[in-house]
Amino acid sequence: MSLLLLSSALLAVPAERSGTADDLLRCRAIVADAERLACFDRLAGRVSANEVVVIDRKRLSQERQKRFGLPAQEDGALAAATSGRVAEVREFSGKVKAAQRASDYGRWNIELADGTVWQSIDVSAFGPAAGAAITIRRASLGGFRASVPGRPSFLVKRLR
Repeated sequence: MSLLLLSSALLAVPAERSGTADDLLRCRAIVADAERLACFDRLAGRVSANEVVVIDRKRLSQERQKRFGLPAQEDGALAAATSGRVAEVREFSGKVKAAQRASDYGRWNIELADGTVWQSIDVSAFGPAAGAAITIRRASLGGFRASVPGRPSFLVKRLR
């Protein structure tokens, strides 16, 4: 199933003024097949590639998963159009590929198997072992907390 999203310029316009979206809904409401098809054909002739974007929900969810922990760069209009339709990513589970001391005292750069790199914020004498399972969850106040079995959880930030 796909989401039909209008560009930022169209979404910024109040719903009663969004001609393309209103016309699409009017066409859909026509009962007679020939009239409905003619309506959709007229609409398709007016729509350019810059006005309408189609995004698959599964792909959007995968993209959000890949961006988990990075600063939000999502278009506000896209976020508004998809709110409630695509689940927000609240946690990520993976495996530690490598952990190396960061240049900051007591911090660790932790590379995960998926290629993402996180840095511990909490000071620790030991980093997580390679191959260890790790779960990173959203923490309060917009931060992230990592959990490795058998160890206390610790605050992290995503580097890349």
